[in-house]
Amino acid sequence: MSAAVTRSPPLQMARLAKPETIDDVLRNNDHIIGWSKEAQNAIGYFAVLYRRVTLAIRDAINDGTFAGLDRGAEFLVSATVRAVVTVPVARSRRRQA
Repeated sequence: MSAAVTRSPPLQMARLAKPETIDDVLRNNDHIIGWSKEAQNAIGYFAVLYRRVTLAIRDAINDGTFAGLDRGAEFLVSATVRAVVTVPVARSRRRQA
C-alpha cells in the first residue's frame, strides 16, 4: 500500500514595502529572490533579471551617464512599484475572487 501524498499549500510572499529609493528596490528584489527559491517559484527569474538591470541603472546614474539624476532614480522606483508591487498584487486578488 502506498501512503497518501499531501501537498502543502504554496508559500505566500509577505507584502513588500513601497520602495522610495533604488536601494529599496534592490532590497525588495532580494526578498523576492529569496522567497522564490524557498517557494520554488519561477518569478525569481524575473527578479534576478530586474535586479541586474536596476544595478546597471544605479551605477550609470552614479557615474553621471544619465543626465537628470533625480528623474532617472524616480522613474526607476515608480516603474518598480508598477512592475513588481502593483501587478502581482492585482493578479493574486483576481485569482482569489
